[in-house]
Amino acid sequence: MINAVVLVSDDGNALQPILDSVFFKEILNFKLAAVVSSSSEAYALERASAAGIPTFIVDRELFPNNASFSLALLNKLNDLDADLVVLAGFLPELSQSIAGAYSGKIIGTKAALYPAFADADDETAVSNALSLGLKYTGATAYLANDFGGVGKIYGQKPVEIEKDETNETLSRKLMEVSRELGLEAIKSFCRGN
Repeated sequence: MINAVVLVSDDGNALQPILDSVFFKEILNFKLAAVVSSSSEAYALERASAAGIPTFIVDRELFPNNASFSLALLNKLNDLDADLVVLAGFLPELSQSIAGAYSGKIIGTKAALYPAFADADDETAVSNALSLGLKYTGATAYLANDFGGVGKIYGQKPVEIEKDETNETLSRKLMEVSRELGLEAIKSFCRGN
């Protein structure tokens, strides 16, 4: 059984399909041990609690720097015996110490067809795709490398950019695609692929 911990910071839109899959027992060999948030105000915590999943907060605002925050988060992941870490709307970026400690065990998504906008966060990638006048962008699900960046790619899916697209509408479309890809990546990981 793979003991998974999901890291969140936001409303939990990326978390919800994972919670639904747990409820319907759609992921074989998978146990969602906990949801850990970097913000005490993340609505994702309420979603997880309502689903009966233990929640924990390692609040970024309580730490003087990224190093101390990363150490506290790493300790929490170790305490929870995480075999898999899933990034579901989590900020800030993972530190190299966490990425290295959980090498080959971190799944994330990007709102771009990697390697496009490789160094951009999701919001910037969406804005860049629109400002460049691209006809397509997309999403990527990946296994993080030892530095927390994109390593093995589990899947990518293109998204057409409409003429009247805004940052908000494109972000919503990419979120839906990212949710699907992220869930498929978890399933693939749990199958040993």
